[in-house]
Amino acid sequence: MRRVLKAADVREQWDQFNDDVIGSGPAFVEKDGREWVAISTGQFDAILNYFVLEAEYFNEEDGSVTFSMVDLDVAENGETKEAALDILVSELFEYAKEYQENFNMYFNSSNRQHHLPYVLKILSCDNKEILKTMVRY
Repeated sequence: MRRVLKAADVREQWDQFNDDVIGSGPAFVEKDGREWVAISTGQFDAILNYFVLEAEYFNEEDGSVTFSMVDLDVAENGETKEAALDILVSELFEYAKEYQENFNMYFNSSNRQHHLPYVLKILSCDNKEILKTMVRY
């Protein structure tokens, strides 16, 4: 059973709370009947490691290449495999940004809620080159 901290207690001991989360693991906090989780970026990254950004690619009749994400509704076409991958990565960043900006709409849509871990994985990338290495095909 999880131990849930009161937000008022967390606020009073903010520095200790942060040290505990970073050093000892995630914490559950409750404020006004709503719960949230505090987690370090290292712990967050460990969770996201289990979510693979998997894509398939297809050589088109016109010589171009199309990449299609397996778990996300994102597909892009380019003249070469490298060009298509670059376009795909740019679109993944755009999709993740749009998901974040319209979070309630996307998260509360039954066909988009499962995208959340992938969106978080994309948002955790520092740049497109890092994201490009994370797309498996």
